[in-house]
Amino acid sequence: MFSGDDEWEDAMNSIFLHRREIFGKELSTVYLAGFLELSTVMTSFTLIPLYVKHAGGGDFAIGVQAAIFTLFSVLFRFLLGSLADSRGRKLSLLIGALVFSTAPIGIWLSPNLVVMALFRVYQAIGMATFLSAATSYVADHTPDELRGTSIGMYRTAVTLSVMIAPALGMTLIQNFGFASFFIASSLCGVAGTLLILTLPEKIGERHHASPDEEKSVSVRELFDLFRIPDLRSTYLGIFALSMASGILLTFLTGYALGFPSIGNPAFYFTIRESLGALGTLALGALSDRVGRDRLLGPVLLSFAAGCATLAFMEVSPRLLYYLSAVISGVGYAGALALLIAKVVDSVPARLRASALAFQESAIDGGNAFGIFIFGSALSLFSFPVLFAAMALFIMTIPFLSVLARGERKGRTAAR
Repeated sequence: MFSGDDEWEDAMNSIFLHRREIFGKELSTVYLAGFLELSTVMTSFTLIPLYVKHAGGGDFAIGVQAAIFTLFSVLFRFLLGSLADSRGRKLSLLIGALVFSTAPIGIWLSPNLVVMALFRVYQAIGMATFLSAATSYVADHTPDELRGTSIGMYRTAVTLSVMIAPALGMTLIQNFGFASFFIASSLCGVAGTLLILTLPEKIGERHHASPDEEKSVSVRELFDLFRIPDLRSTYLGIFALSMASGILLTFLTGYALGFPSIGNPAFYFTIRESLGALGTLALGALSDRVGRDRLLGPVLLSFAAGCATLAFMEVSPRLLYYLSAVISGVGYAGALALLIAKVVDSVPARLRASALAFQESAIDGGNAFGIFIFGSALSLFSFPVLFAAMALFIMTIPFLSVLARGERKGRTAAR
């Protein structure tokens, strides 16, 4: 185990001493643009299900819409995931930002659920291009010894988008209707696009690329990524973690609406992500010092405990609903940040965006699979039973990851 307070203090000192590298102009621009663009995405997970109901759809239609979005995100990453490695980060960032800026208007104006599903397919292009390019850019422009810290900072920006956007979006819907929500979501995307336009034209490695690094990424190289044991196990961990997250994002708000004392159900994510934002940056810095794996078990346990708390909501709905948000906050955000840092640690720089695209596909695939399994199981089991089962599943993630390596676990990379 690491030595508690001393390690935390050293991690915080490292952030302060290297603040210029971590909070430079270009990185700060990407942090802010990521926050704005992902605000449009995170509200689509939590609030578009309400719009589907408003448009006449039921729980099955909600699951279909969410599954279409996530599955096409995975498909498009196989087609576009290497674009940021072969053509530079800025192009991928701009494509994603433009899609995120326009998709909300298309979803809002859709005359029926079929057209809405087509716009969810269009929105998936943004998921395939923006997310991995942004993380790659952050990793490219940070010294190796600060990689976990900078990725933690970017994930904090992502966490803040989940913390703020759904609750604000719900407030807009309740007071002004869905039109105000979709217009505000589109404007967030436009603001992020303008920020990305200020970045330098050439976005890639911190050092000049060698002739080999300038070559296009081949299909064989992409498949060879899955032969890296650490990367394979990390992808499985991300997939499993995302199953639970997708379930909460899709079904929890609707379930909580059945408890009048809760009020604004989206406030759950505000609480959860605010604590996640506080912990993610510190965990990233700490993992640069003590290693990713030594922190992964405790944060997964925290997330599992938060999900288990939801199984007892009927006892005291308001108290346990928000207690779950508090317990699981650092758990989910911290675990995902650590796993993403492990992806970056495991691959050469020229394949970084491609590896991160597969990581995002693991997130989307996990979301879709979790939504499908949970939605199907609701016909047989109650919400409390399924939340308890989900908590037990989260606790098995470290063991699943070890099995995915296909070999005895060696020395864990500390960086």
